Amino acid sequence: FRSPIRNLIWTGNPVYPFLGGFFGGADAMPFFGQLRPFEYRSAAYGESLLQFVLIPLRMLFFGVDDDPRHFAGVASPLLLFSLIPLRECFYRAERRAWLLQGVLLVALYVPISLLLFYALVRYQVLLVAVIVSLAVVGMVRVGDHLRPVRREWWFPFLAGVTCLLGLLYVRSYGERIGAWRYFNSAETRAEYLAEQLSEYRLAAWIARQLPKDARVYLLFTGNRYYYYQQEVRGAYFSAQPIQSFFAEHREQQDLSSQLLAEGLAARFAADGMTHLAIHNRRLLEVLGATLTAKEKAAWTLFLQTQLSPLGQFEGATLWRLREPQVLAQRS
Repeated sequence: FRSPIRNLIWTGNPVYPFLGGFFGGADAMPFFGQLRPFEYRSAAYGESLLQFVLIPLRMLFFGVDDDPRHFAGVASPLLLFSLIPLRECFYRAERRAWLLQGVLLVALYVPISLLLFYALVRYQVLLVAVIVSLAVVGMVRVGDHLRPVRREWWFPFLAGVTCLLGLLYVRSYGERIGAWRYFNSAETRAEYLAEQLSEYRLAAWIARQLPKDARVYLLFTGNRYYYYQQEVRGAYFSAQPIQSFFAEHREQQDLSSQLLAEGLAARFAADGMTHLAIHNRRLLEVLGATLTAKEKAAWTLFLQTQLSPLGQFEGATLWRLREPQVLAQRS
């Protein structure tokens, strides 16, 4: 239920990333460059192809709210019953047109959504009604194979399990975010958010450091853009602009590390950025695993010659982008 609401708040489209032409609204995660979803999960989380293929099943059992690595959402394991009607699609005598259409829709939509977009539970919101319907059919089919005495208790049992899972979810999530304590205390909203979210603290710190017209690119500092008073940009995998830039120039052996550093600065400046906020450890881990020795040297020069440090806060450094050099035109 929270997923379409979150999509609506962040993008103006409850079924983002689809039907953008109908609902309108801005992209929730503006980004530079391109990185395919599988490449992203492989680079960021070290996932194998098998783990990527099993994402639809992993969503049912291992989803965690607000954690992109674990699909940023929680789905009910009871939806696994939606697999049972698959059997009927192979038997003409038992086949139902709507059932076959529902199975085909899920079979086509899920792979497309995983290959074209990031693996988040909320991106599957268009399938909720279909998957729930298939799961109910699966529950009925299981009940049909039970003895009459057990069949009488089958649906009350499922209803009880559903309520129990819901209560456990509400309790654990409320405890994790400190909601119960907040409702029973005199703590202000700002104090609560500062305690719970490092991104909120960082946004407040940046607001004190920069003028209102600053434009900040966020590198691994989170994606809760709505807390920032300045204009910010980022991406779900925010190292994309850096990796894409170096990949574009990898075959140009005549470009020195200094030229690459200046070209990268020109790229950020061309996109209107005036500052960068960088989570140092996270970015270094990614760049250390993906850049060549020459590109790492260029990144070091970029920090030394194209940026001016303004301060550090909880593992993040705020930098001001210097005026780009004319020779960056070669990039």
